[in-house]
Amino acid sequence: MAIGYLNERTQKIINMVLTRSSTLSIQEITGELSVSERTVYNELDKANNWLRMKKLPELQNVRGKLQPFTEEEKAQFDSVMQQEQLQDDYIFTPTERTQIIVCQMIVCEEPVYVEDLMNSCLVSRNTIFTDLQSVISRIHAYQLGLGYEKKRGYWIDGDPIRIRAIFFLYFNMMEHLLASGKLNFLRMDEIKPYLKLLEDIERELGVNYVRGDMVALAAMLPVMKRGDEKLYFSDVSVEKIKDSKEYNVVRRYFSELEDTEQIYLTLHFLGGRLVSYSREEADKAENESILEIAKNLVAEFERRACVIFEQKEDLIKNLYQHITSSIYRYRFGIQIGNTMAEDIKREYLYIFDTVRAAVQVLEQQIGLQISDSEVAYLALHFGANLENAKQDEHELRILVVCMNGVATGNMISHELKRILPRAKVVGVVSVSDMVNPHNICDIIIASAKVKALVPVIIVNPILNDFDRKNILRHPLIRSRYGFVDLDALFKAVRKYVYTEKHTEFKHELEKFFIRQREEKQSLLNPNVWQLTDFLTEDRIIFLERDGTKRGEMRSDHDENIPRWRRALYNTSSILVERGSINDNYVECIIKRLIEAGPYMFVTDDLVLAHAKPENGVNHLDFSIGIAPEGILFECEKRARIVFCLAVEDQQKHIGILRDIRKVLAKTTQIDELVKAKTAYQVCEIIRCSLKDK
Repeated sequence: MAIGYLNERTQKIINMVLTRSSTLSIQEITGELSVSERTVYNELDKANNWLRMKKLPELQNVRGKLQPFTEEEKAQFDSVMQQEQLQDDYIFTPTERTQIIVCQMIVCEEPVYVEDLMNSCLVSRNTIFTDLQSVISRIHAYQLGLGYEKKRGYWIDGDPIRIRAIFFLYFNMMEHLLASGKLNFLRMDEIKPYLKLLEDIERELGVNYVRGDMVALAAMLPVMKRGDEKLYFSDVSVEKIKDSKEYNVVRRYFSELEDTEQIYLTLHFLGGRLVSYSREEADKAENESILEIAKNLVAEFERRACVIFEQKEDLIKNLYQHITSSIYRYRFGIQIGNTMAEDIKREYLYIFDTVRAAVQVLEQQIGLQISDSEVAYLALHFGANLENAKQDEHELRILVVCMNGVATGNMISHELKRILPRAKVVGVVSVSDMVNPHNICDIIIASAKVKALVPVIIVNPILNDFDRKNILRHPLIRSRYGFVDLDALFKAVRKYVYTEKHTEFKHELEKFFIRQREEKQSLLNPNVWQLTDFLTEDRIIFLERDGTKRGEMRSDHDENIPRWRRALYNTSSILVERGSINDNYVECIIKRLIEAGPYMFVTDDLVLAHAKPENGVNHLDFSIGIAPEGILFECEKRARIVFCLAVEDQQKHIGILRDIRKVLAKTTQIDELVKAKTAYQVCEIIRCSLKDK
């Protein structure tokens, strides 16, 4: 029962209510959509405005719960949907309009004018002119420009391979619009025959590509068929490609294409194996460049996440291998859909967001934007390499089995070490490599069906809460880790219960202890610590420009201490007094700042001071120094916010960092914060800012 209302978020809320027979809480909606309560209430207002316009029953919110529609009310929705083309009510976001405009200019055979863009985006002429400015800004990052001539209309100007790269990226982002039939500039009748040929190639090659990627390629084929663009392949060996099975199949199905277009189409079918078709003479320089990218990625992640990878070389090696196989896809705009991307974003949001920010160093180096699907793959590598607790050799032995092993398997392994810190993960293998597992493990956690002599728990490739609970509830695991022996307990107390109630009583006991275990198991909800969990007035101080506390005189002893050190000492003294850190932690921060320069500056105004956990951290905590006039550091950067973070381990603080980026990432946000006169006002500004996100 699809509704094309305003935007995808509002549409989803109405659909959620329509498909429910019971109430739907605001908390459920915020969790499903990953937005704040304030955003949900705004969407409810939009929804009810539209429902009133259509004379349909409105959404009823009773004490934070949306009431279900009656069958009669649902019938009214069906009646309206049969009479109206509800797609016309959809209002594209500015980002969606930018993507539509770019893709329309690239694939449309006829000249594209403002009127055509107005019809595709359903907005006014003035809005389109505003959107065109956004288009210019976006494509500039690809070293492309916007062209216009009266007879030719608008077009994207520049290297044709880069033009196609941005098309595939944006088209991939608009999959939800394509599925709901809202991309009216596409001629689906022209695309479908090409899609059929691509599917035939899939079958002949014995591979399966993501449906959205194949539709995008089919949409590009009319452009390729025209053959009026000169393509150059400086990074790959054309001779090697022509010797491939994929090229021969493409040539047979698309004999009408120019030779260079046949090569380009073959590149898409080669996908992740493109590295095997690189030019040998460029390998050495290319490898050095990719190794540098991998190192920079790790350094940027460490800086943004305030962590230090103990096994850094292994992580760099894994990233190097991944990027080596992906770099050609990035350059040619070849999209390989990641079916786990949404799961990764949902279950490991903070890791994904940190990688999304860190990957800018890669985008800058190659001059192309990296899709969320690719970021999700990279997030697997980072998540799997975060520091784990030491394992007890005598505890439960777990073997992780995945369809293809490595990245997803390592992520599952990482999760298991977190929720079962006393268990031992003995290995990560693919299904095909699993041989006599009963010799090395007590239980198998698998993302694919396997047969074994030991118990097997089937999970999703990206663990969700249901998977975590299912693992913890397994009898073997419950018996190993201190769960109550329900049978023994029942035998001891059943004499006090009526016989006819024995079964019901035992069932209730089991539910009670499972619930107790889950409530105490904070690990079921990863990255639970937020900025607001620690945000109190006593953690905030105000600093003068010389680093002293507001209202305090500088002592003679402090006279020779640099201002920035004084600011750090005063800000961190809060944590020392609370017992969260010791003095050594502060000295390590200062030493690191002297050695590494400005790397602790998150923005021009914010320094995020931290050191390694082993340098003197007792538990997770933070303090904030507000310096309206700024504190000048030796690197010639001036911080108006000194944020001292006590990092307990590699993960607990990730949620706090994400909140910091939300409320302190822009100069305007800092401007508002430094105007506060009291610690109470600082807390309120931060809390309100986080609610609005």
